[in-house]
Amino acid sequence: MAKAKEIKRGPGKPKKEIGPEDMKKAEKYAFEGHQNGTICDLLDWPTSWLDDRKDIRKRLTKKRAERKVWLRKLQNKTAENGEREAATMQIFLGKNELEQADKQETKLSGGVELLSPRVR
Repeated sequence: MAKAKEIKRGPGKPKKEIGPEDMKKAEKYAFEGHQNGTICDLLDWPTSWLDDRKDIRKRLTKKRAERKVWLRKLQNKTAENGEREAATMQIFLGKNELEQADKQETKLSGGVELLSPRVR
């Protein structure tokens, strides 16, 4: 596993440079749904270090957005083909990653009487 190369730049901590191979791995992990802390652990990056790297966070966020698009396409394909076996996992992922929810309607039986507010 290639480690990030350090670049000397005066006082303070040296800025780490990420090679294209590590960046591809990080993007792949983000597309798979891994969180930043997990990606840092897998690539041997300090977890606090990623907080300072807006450029990398932006790329990882983009990969997670691509995952959401992929998941929606997969759900539509499953619905069109009537594949019931894969539907359960896609419903789970949709609820957790795409903020989808089951819509449940509740009907009341009987009447509801509204009382007028009391004025003192």
